[in-house]
Amino acid sequence: LVTGVQTCALPIFKSSAVQTVLAAAGVNPMSLDAPVQLRAPLPGQDGEESIHYLGASPVPDTNWLVITVIPEADFLGTIETSTQRLALGLLVLVISIGIVALLTSERLIDAPVKALAAQIQHIEALDFARVGTVGSNIREVRHLSVSMQRMSRALNAIVRFLPRELVS
Repeated sequence: LVTGVQTCALPIFKSSAVQTVLAAAGVNPMSLDAPVQLRAPLPGQDGEESIHYLGASPVPDTNWLVITVIPEADFLGTIETSTQRLALGLLVLVISIGIVALLTSERLIDAPVKALAAQIQHIEALDFARVGTVGSNIREVRHLSVSMQRMSRALNAIVRFLPRELVS
């Protein structure tokens, strides 16, 4: 019986776990004439049950049966580790993209809107000299800024002919 990298000189019938797996799969070791591959729970080296791959193959012209038992974790463990690393890397990437998007949106949207709010406060205080155009990559913000500047000029023209107390 070969399990992992260890070799045991035990006859197949002394390994009751392998016998049970073969019997459950309907395989009679005495009449096996072609190789068989199975996936089944077996007790591991630590005594706990885990999934193993079992291959049984008869040796021609003998009564011998070669059985190979490989714990699933021996070759899937690296895949699981790689999957966990990939998931962690993707999580870091998504968080990084989110932070970059947040900082970019602050620069592209929040700052121009705050500047427009400051322009409105200048118009409200009738301080038309401080009203200017707010630069932005967003077309709507530029249009609003130009409209506010025009409104400021119109209000300035009205304030020239009316007393400030009446306008405010």
